[in-house]
Amino acid sequence: MSNKFCKNLYLAILSFSFSFCISCVNDLPNNEVIEPGTIPIQLSTRIQSSYTRATDTSFEENDAIGLYVLTESSSLSQSRYIDNMKFTYNASQIFEPDETIFFPEGNGSCNFLSYYPYSANGITSGNTTMEVGIAIDQTTPVAFSKSNFMVANTANITATEETVDLLFRNKFSRLNIFLKPESGYTLESLLAANPVVRIKNLYTNAVYDFSTHQLTGHHTTSDISPYGTWDKGEEAIMGKSAIILPQTLEAEQVLLELIVDGSIYECKVKEQFTFKSGQAEDIILTLSGSAKGVQMSINPSLEGWGESNQSEMDANEVAITSIHIPDLNFAGSNIYKVIANGTQVAEICKEYLFNNDIAAQAVVIYPMRNGKADLDDGLVCRILNENGKKHGGKVSWDEDNNQLTYQEGDSEPIERLYIAKDKSIVTEPGEDHLPVQIVADKLIDKRGEETITYPLVKIATQYWMAGNLKATKYIDGTDINKGTDFREASAKYCQPNAYYYFYNAAAIAEKSLAPNGWRIGNVSDWDKLKAYIQEDASLLKNGASWGETSANNLTGFNGSAVGLYVETYKYQNELVYYWCTEDADPKVTSKTMALSTQNNFLNNAANNKLTLGASIRLIRINKATLSAK
Repeated sequence: MSNKFCKNLYLAILSFSFSFCISCVNDLPNNEVIEPGTIPIQLSTRIQSSYTRATDTSFEENDAIGLYVLTESSSLSQSRYIDNMKFTYNASQIFEPDETIFFPEGNGSCNFLSYYPYSANGITSGNTTMEVGIAIDQTTPVAFSKSNFMVANTANITATEETVDLLFRNKFSRLNIFLKPESGYTLESLLAANPVVRIKNLYTNAVYDFSTHQLTGHHTTSDISPYGTWDKGEEAIMGKSAIILPQTLEAEQVLLELIVDGSIYECKVKEQFTFKSGQAEDIILTLSGSAKGVQMSINPSLEGWGESNQSEMDANEVAITSIHIPDLNFAGSNIYKVIANGTQVAEICKEYLFNNDIAAQAVVIYPMRNGKADLDDGLVCRILNENGKKHGGKVSWDEDNNQLTYQEGDSEPIERLYIAKDKSIVTEPGEDHLPVQIVADKLIDKRGEETITYPLVKIATQYWMAGNLKATKYIDGTDINKGTDFREASAKYCQPNAYYYFYNAAAIAEKSLAPNGWRIGNVSDWDKLKAYIQEDASLLKNGASWGETSANNLTGFNGSAVGLYVETYKYQNELVYYWCTEDADPKVTSKTMALSTQNNFLNNAANNKLTLGASIRLIRINKATLSAK
């Protein structure tokens, strides 16, 4: 039984017998019984290098660490006075335990061991090891920060009312990626190309031994999507980073895959290379647009992680002739573009198929015809979480009514697809199949010097941004005025934290907020969405922010309970409002649409144009409509 549970008994049920209380304590050496005293344990924390984080702060709100406290007469593999107590970093920048814990009685000393991020499993009884790993998709700040593993140790601590200082040291490595242009590219054109980079086939899990401080038992290899967005530096574009499990790469092993302007490059290490614990490496790639060549070097990082040896790499342009569906993790977008000979030939979507015959997420591929996906001819590669021969079905969409016709398949999941010479999609290999490139389809929103990339999601026949607008400029590059509240009706946006952006009706009316080919969702757009989901808003809600077991986000819409402004910021974790414009005029806000904890509908909500600050979702304008104009 855990020491945590024992403390609950000790503090809350003092009237119980002493013999019952000590039965909760782990068996100590020599049958020693350690009782809690009256001095609470308080922690202060530092990180040896803050560059493990998505921001430059040491810890962030809701970060959690695990704490073990050992008496001087015990070891980690024996008994623990405090066993994996969870401490959570709160808004007051203090680590607060799940319950108050106390130093043991007497004058003996204790040894403290702590780790980040917290794991409910922790170090199992009788062991000194713990399973650790990194996120495959590190594109979000939370996933990036929590991919790192840090450990703090401090010994010979006696009961004190002062905080116990814990210095956390990095146990993983960090990879920073820089892309430098040469002839044929400028910083601006390279930034506009928005290169895709993927770290290839590295170990993502291992076992850490707290007694030897070694990582062993590396297992599970996967590609890793780095965190960050490209930004322009003095000599290179930068901003992509990933936390890496320490490991050794053999000579000629591919480390990076780089996609620039439709060309794919493999970047290999020339000789054996090791990512070391607590060290960061700067990868500098030099790209020549005319020769389509990439040179790569690994340089010592200056971020305080420690020194590293310089290493050189080559990058060679490659092409693939098959589409391996299991490799598509849809981490950066729910839509991939399949490109052959510089032209998009197919579109692969992770989407929610919903009618009387099916209600499931599926991976569907559509051919491209006349510059747009042919939604009348979809092939279901696999139905997610479905076993048996039900895959390989057909989907056809009525684009006017946003309705699905589904024909169930009779095959196992389709793992490989090919593009034939006539650009059709086939399932059998062949010598004349076209080489292809697979690129996540995203909205690259460039406004003056501001460039923000948004993932996309297909819901029925609609293509939505899979997140809220974060623009601080209008499309023409002029600034949107930034305010702290919406007490006045002047055009502005407010940003209560690093992630949420809210706009008032005046900002929508002032100038265009939607890039070419996109618009703010209008009445018809929202009505079509409501009809498709049959008023079941759980399909739109990101469960992590709602605290609702019914919220499943199966559509990938990723509606988060970010709150809204009614003059001032309110209702976080309770609801979200989205602006809805008139069909005939994209600058006129007809109403708002709301998701709420109060019900499971997509609601028509209030529209106080003077004091309301709401979120904005953009939807792609039908390509056929564009071409007809």
